[in-house]
Amino acid sequence: MFYHEQTDNTNNEFKLKKLINSNSSVSQELCTNTNFMESDKEKNTANINELLHDK
Repeated sequence: MFYHEQTDNTNNEFKLKKLINSNSSVSQELCTNTNFMESDKEKNTANINELLHDK
C-alpha cells in the first residue's frame, strides 16, 4: 500500500511541476503579448496624431 501511495505522490509532484512550468510559459507569453499590444497602441496613437495634424 505504501509503495502505491509513494508512486502516486511522485506522479502528482511531476504533474504539478509540469503545470507550474506550463503556467509560467503562459504568463510569459501574456506579458510578451501585452508588451506588443502597448507598442502597437503607441504606434497607432502616433499615426492618428500625425493624420489629425496633416488635416
